[in-house]
This record gives sequence, structure tokens and C-alpha cells, in this order.
Amino acid sequence: MEVGFWRFLTEPDADGLPLKQRIPEVALFRGCSLLAGFYSNQRGLLQKRASCSKQFLLDRLLALSTKTADARDLCAQTPVAILRHHAGAPCVPKAQVLSASQLMELLERTERGQVPRAANGLPHLGEEEWSLQSLVLPPSNLRIVSVYSREPNGDESWDVVGQAFTQAYPLSNAPWQGGASPSSKVPVPAALASQVEAKSRHLVAYVQRFHGRSLLSLVSEFVPDAAGKAVLHGFWKVELSDKPGGAAFSWDSEMPSTALPSEMHSSRPTSATFSAVQSRPARGDLRPPLARPDASHSSGAGGRMGVDGQLFLAAGAISCCAVKAQRALRKRSLPLRKAEETKGDDVNSKLRVTVRNNVKMTVCRVGLWSIFTGLGAYLLYPSLQQCLWVALTGTKQVVPLGDVASGYVGNILALMSVLFSILAGNSYTSLYSQNEAIFCALFAEVSEAKALMEQIALVCSGRPFYRSALENIRRYVERDLRRLDRPPSILCAIKPRDDPLESILYLTSVGVPSAVYETVRSLRQRRGDRLGAVQRKLPPVQMALLYVLGGFNLLSLLLLALQTPSLVENRLCRSLFAAMAGALMMTMRVIHELWTPVGGAYNVDGVLRVMIRGLEDELDQRLKGKTFSDTRLPPPPPSFQKPAMPAAATPAES
Repeated sequence: MEVGFWRFLTEPDADGLPLKQRIPEVALFRGCSLLAGFYSNQRGLLQKRASCSKQFLLDRLLALSTKTADARDLCAQTPVAILRHHAGAPCVPKAQVLSASQLMELLERTERGQVPRAANGLPHLGEEEWSLQSLVLPPSNLRIVSVYSREPNGDESWDVVGQAFTQAYPLSNAPWQGGASPSSKVPVPAALASQVEAKSRHLVAYVQRFHGRSLLSLVSEFVPDAAGKAVLHGFWKVELSDKPGGAAFSWDSEMPSTALPSEMHSSRPTSATFSAVQSRPARGDLRPPLARPDASHSSGAGGRMGVDGQLFLAAGAISCCAVKAQRALRKRSLPLRKAEETKGDDVNSKLRVTVRNNVKMTVCRVGLWSIFTGLGAYLLYPSLQQCLWVALTGTKQVVPLGDVASGYVGNILALMSVLFSILAGNSYTSLYSQNEAIFCALFAEVSEAKALMEQIALVCSGRPFYRSALENIRRYVERDLRRLDRPPSILCAIKPRDDPLESILYLTSVGVPSAVYETVRSLRQRRGDRLGAVQRKLPPVQMALLYVLGGFNLLSLLLLALQTPSLVENRLCRSLFAAMAGALMMTMRVIHELWTPVGGAYNVDGVLRVMIRGLEDELDQRLKGKTFSDTRLPPPPPSFQKPAMPAAATPAES
């Protein structure tokens, strides 16, 4: 259980959130089979590798070893990994530091399907479960053991123990040789001890939250890295409850920390074994790593890292909810939208339905993001204030700003607002002008395409290639005119193999260009105007800068309402901050709608769809032989009418 406990630190399904915990590179084996691999990404989130091979594991462990030791000193005897196994008995797992040669020999045996046996300093593993992990060397001879236990009556206790790293992992050329004493009594800094205890609490809460299992006892090991952050290094004892989810604390329940002396718990190591116990007073708030942040669980740089990560995950969860709601509304409205579009017969009804659907889509994309942003800002207002204060001042005690500081923050807020208004105003003006140019270019191009179709009907009607010419116009509309989703530069640079406009010229010209040439040339010019208007003028980095400046405005507002004197004023500031966040998000989403070429009330794809539908209907009717003009000649004028013949003379008159 201790060796394979890493499985409980990843979510069992895709909907779960990852645990924020830094770990070494870990691989689980059973006999010769590689079961799974675990690592922590750049944001410090514990992840399970989608695919892992033994060759990749060897390369990864050797590459990580070059970071802990000088690459020039890397040889066959350099320690590169740690092997953990149970030695064939359900007892405390054993840990052994492996050199580069031992690691390669061990993985070569498993690759050949040979069960690792005792040879060349390697233990006999058999078919048991064992693990390999990268070697993390702390800056000092220190490893921290966190001891958690839960009594049958529900009482829980936490101990943090400092021991020498070389006591469990003997190293011949450790960087701290000659410095710290190899004694097991190693003091733990208060900030690091608080960080380790908070992370241990997060482990217990995560197993309960995502796996429904409660921990009766847990002895975990942490080592500090060069940045002073605690890295989860392994587990020495794990005892899970037999009942899934039974007798365990809930996600938001209070959990007192008794921090009893170690000799009162016979099921775990005593204080004689684990010395330098760091006991702290009880805390009534257990906060898992994905719940609301609490600055009392951490201090210093590690505490700020934990709060920042929690806020980041909370904001990500709110954004995911907004995206999911938007996609659900889009899926539900798609059949209704299609039914409404096919219901109207005339062009006016089709245009109304298209515009109505685009307005609904824009309201969903703008309104949902604004509502969820305002709601998230209201919920995270106290945590954001605390996090910003700790990040800027380095202290957890929030004090009101003086007159000088308040004036300085006000000036900063005014400057940020001016910069945001300049960038946002210019962006909106540029995008609106571009949208207007797109409308004009599309109307001109569609009108020119209709003129070409009428000229083809006049010149080629009754000829064998009449249908082929109309089909070329249809291909131009479908593959070029309506493709607003493709980059204009690609449409302009890449010419199709069978260009429909060039095919029309070949069909209508004999020796010299026909009368259709001028119309085709004019249509190509209108096409170039349309592609130039649709091409994005603002790069994505400007949209990112707008979001950054908007965020700076909100952060400046947080500092102006530190420690409001009454609860009513605090609620007022909280509500106004949420309204400001929602308004900023609404402004940004409107600008983003203008920046997006298709799909919305501000875009031209809806109107273009109606125009193209009318053009396609006219093409279909012309292909069926229908004409749109009166081909009968008018009667001749009266002056050209044939005069009436006089009556023939009768014989009597003669």
C-alpha cells in the first residue's frame, strides 16, 4: 500500500481536479511490468503520465540526475534514483539509493522479462510491487516526516519530525558532507514545518474527496528543494479505512489538531524514534488544496504559493463552468435555430431569424462570462485581498492604508484606468471600422457575383456550356465567398487547381477574351477588398494586454478597501468590486466579439448567409431553366402597322 499509494493522489476520472503537490519522477512496477508513472508539471500539479516506457523512464531519471550533480561527474557510481519495496513482507517499506549502473541493470532485467533477483547490490523483488523515483537532494541534510493518525472516536493528531537525510538514504558524495551532523535530531524551520503540515492535510482531504476513503494513519516524507518548497518524497506507513468513505471528515468539516505527544500513539513511531517534533496549537479549519484558501495554513513564500494556486484553480473552475454552460446552450439551441431558419420562406423572415440567433449567441457568450466573473469576484473577494496583501508586503497582518499610501494607490488606479481606456477605446474603434469595411466589401462582391451570373445567362443561354458556367459560379460561392472561417492570407496565396473564375473565362473566350472578362476582373478586385477587410489587424497579444490591464485595475481596487470599518461597508465594497469585475469582463467580451470574424451579433456571417442563400436560390432556378426577365418583344408602333386592303370591286360596279 505504501509503495503504490501514489495512485490515490490522482483523480480517478477526468472531471476531478489535480492535487497541487510537487513530487519527483515516480514509476510503479509489479514484477517486470511497468504499471504507471507520476510527475508534477510546471505549475506544481500532480499528474499521471498517459504513456510511459522503461526506456523513457531511464532517460528521464538520468536527465534529472544531471541537475542534482555536475554533469561532468556523472558516472556509473553516481546515485541517480531511489528504489522502494516491501522485501516480501507487509512491513515498513525499504528504500535503497541506486547508482546509474544499478538502475540500468535493473531496467534491463525487467525489459528482458527476468524477475529482478539479488545481485550486484540489488534486492530480490519477485512479483511484489515496487517503485523507482528520481533522487531529490535537499540543500541541507534534512528530511521531514509528517505523522498523521486518527483515533476510533474521530480525534486526529499531527506531528512533524525532522531527521537527517543521510540516515535513510546513505550517500557517499552528498553536497553537505562535512557540514551538518548525521544525527537524527534535525530542527525544522517553522515556515517549512507549517508548509509540510498543510500539505499533509491536503493529502488526507484529497483521498477522502476523490476516492471516498478515509485514512486512519499516514506517515509521509517531504524534502525541501533549493527554493525552500516542500517536495513529497515518499510514504512510510499508510492505513486506509475498510469502509469506503466511512468515519472520515467531510470536505468542509472542522478538524481539530490535537498534536498529542508521539508516545500516546503506539501504532506509529514514538518520539524516541522521531525527534524534533514540531507541535502546533489546534486548528479548526481543514482546507483541501482546491477549496477556499486560508493563509493560516502556510507562511512565507510557500504559503503564498499555496494561496495563489488555490485562487488560480478556483478561477479556472469558474471559467470552465462558464464555457460548459455556453456550450450546453449552443447545443440546445442548434435544432431550434435550424428549424426557425427553414421555416421562413421569404428573405426578410430568414434575415430576422439569422439575426435573432446571432444575438442569442452573443448574449450567451458575453452575459455568461460577465455573470460568472462577477460571481467569482464576489466569492473570492476576501481571499484576493489577503493574497494581494501578502504578495505585495510579505506580511499576513492586514492594516489600513495611510493617507500617503491611499493617495498613491489612487493615482496608480487612475493611471491604469487611463491606459486601459486608451487601449480598449482604440481597439474598439479599429475593430468597428474593420467590421464596417467587411460589410461594404461583401455587399460589393455579392453584387458583382450577381452581375456575372446575369451576364453569363445573357451570353451563354442556350449553349452547351451554360450549366457548366453556372456551376462554376456556385463553386466560387461555396468554396471562397462564404469561407470567412479560413485565414484570408491562405485564400489569397493558394489558388485552387480548378479556379472557377478562370474556368468561366476559358468557356466564354475563343481566341480573345470575351465580354465577361471585365466582369471577372472586377469580381477579383472585390474579392481582394473582402480578403483585406477580413484579415485581422489586431494581434492576439493585444487582447492579452487588455485582459492584463483590466486585471490590474481590479487589483488596485482591492487595496482601496482594506479593513473597512463596518460589515455593511464591507458588503458594499464587495458588491461593487463584483460589479466592476463583471463590467470589465463584459467590455472585454464585446471587444472579443468584434475581434472574432464569425458567429455573433457583431459579425457579418449571418448577413452573408442570407445574401448567399438568395444567390444560390437564383442559381438553382436558372439551372432549372427559369428566366428573370420578359423575353417577348413589344408590339410595333401604330405608324408601322400594315394598312387595311380596300374591298374588291363587284361586277355590277364595273
